[in-house]
Amino acid sequence: MDDARKISAPAKINLTLDVLRRREDGYHNIESIMQTVELEDMLLLEKQSAGINLEVADPGIPRDSDNLAYQAARLMFETFNLAGGIKITLEKNIPLQAGLAGGSTDAAAVIRALASAYTLELHCPEVLNLAARVGSDVPFFLRGGTALVSGRGERIWDLPDLSPQPVCLVIFPFGLSTREIYQGWKKTETEYRSRRALPAVFADDWEGLIKQVGNDLEAGAVKKASRVGTVLEKIRESGLGPAHISGSGPTIVVYDERSDYLEKLLANDGVKIIKTRTRGKDSVEE
Repeated sequence: MDDARKISAPAKINLTLDVLRRREDGYHNIESIMQTVELEDMLLLEKQSAGINLEVADPGIPRDSDNLAYQAARLMFETFNLAGGIKITLEKNIPLQAGLAGGSTDAAAVIRALASAYTLELHCPEVLNLAARVGSDVPFFLRGGTALVSGRGERIWDLPDLSPQPVCLVIFPFGLSTREIYQGWKKTETEYRSRRALPAVFADDWEGLIKQVGNDLEAGAVKKASRVGTVLEKIRESGLGPAHISGSGPTIVVYDERSDYLEKLLANDGVKIIKTRTRGKDSVEE
């Protein structure tokens, strides 16, 4: 591979998330329209003679097999018998345990970079299966953009990229465990938001799409962290655009670009506002 290459790892939001049922393997079948955004981590991959080294400034982030980027690199080298080794320097901008899949996108970035460097077919079954082994959201990030995701996250249907849309992310100073939120999920009548939203996606109709946005895991996140519910209610009563949590939370997605107004509204709630935009497939390529 080249001596060094830098690659972007974008965060995602769930425009819709329908939880269908609990599976026998402990996971859940879902249907979700996922969308990458411009908030991103950056990874620098540098060739070394042997082994895998991961460097990251934040002391709270693991540098070993507990890190999905490290896991992805190890599996790529072992599965495809790649020569040499790799040093990964991770610049972390996506909050941890926020429902934005920061660990999964880092893993996918490593897979994309190594597949390119060693001339492997990125979307061959072996690479796709490897990605799913690392994490449920990893296969989505091999393409990014807009996609319908089902199963436990391993089934991906590419959708037309939506025109860029400004969104605000409300970031809390704490994270939520995806496992705990899913374990607390209880079956209710399925709303099938994802299926109802598809015509608006194909028409690139944001006005129609945001009428369908929502997340079945929201009730569980609010139950786990009542502060999330308080902030959600305040946003929804303010006249800003629709709002819901992303993934298992606690991050709240607000379909509105008025970040200044949002910051004033939530000035006493101890949250951070990140203004970003949706981004398409082409921009996640190396």
